[in-house]
Amino acid sequence: MEKENIVSIWVGNFENEENFRSYIKEIYDEEGDSSSKFMEDFNIDYIDNQFQESAYFNEKIKINLLNNASYAESFLNNLNNDDFKEDNSIILLYDFEFDKKIIFKDNVRFIGFFSYKKK
Repeated sequence: MEKENIVSIWVGNFENEENFRSYIKEIYDEEGDSSSKFMEDFNIDYIDNQFQESAYFNEKIKINLLNNASYAESFLNNLNNDDFKEDNSIILLYDFEFDKKIIFKDNVRFIGFFSYKKK
């Protein structure tokens, strides 16, 4: 659900970057509607790509790897390295408050939504 100044965050563990990119890649049907495996897994109808960031790392995620995320300084203090377990991928949806109906699907899990401030 769209909600200004909220970032929803998912993390996952993928074998390689190609698998991760394939998971989040949007495919369009004949009517122009988009979907992706990520959207299907978490029952998300629509994502505005302007407000989505994602990253694959060749190592386990550590907080310092996320410093380049948009508005990171306003929400990273809500996270710690324990939030990432063995995860090497992250998906951030800005101005989106996830309803938490599905928390975990296969190798991806929702870790929460947090307030953030635009500069």
